[in-house]
Amino acid sequence: MRFTMKLSILLTPFIALLVVYFLNDPFMVLRHYNRYDNSPVMLNEGYIGWQMYINNRDSIAFDSFIMGNSCTMAYQCHEWENIWMVAEQYACSEMQKA
Repeated sequence: MRFTMKLSILLTPFIALLVVYFLNDPFMVLRHYNRYDNSPVMLNEGYIGWQMYINNRDSIAFDSFIMGNSCTMAYQCHEWENIWMVAEQYACSEMQKA
């Protein structure tokens, strides 16, 4: 009896933390969300990126993907658009030659 009382007192804060975590879902990984930009904590960019793709792949016509390591974040999207346009023009000119 005494052991169970001490054990319940010891486990009460951990159980409370688990309940708060499951109710609040601060990392936004336990439930489905339409938007991931309103979290009070830093989220996993890889997980969030794939979830945003999965959520929007039918409604947004994605034509390219920027994948890579953490250095990929150093390039802005407008820089990739310029490279993409040049590559697309090169590919079209090569197809016309064949």
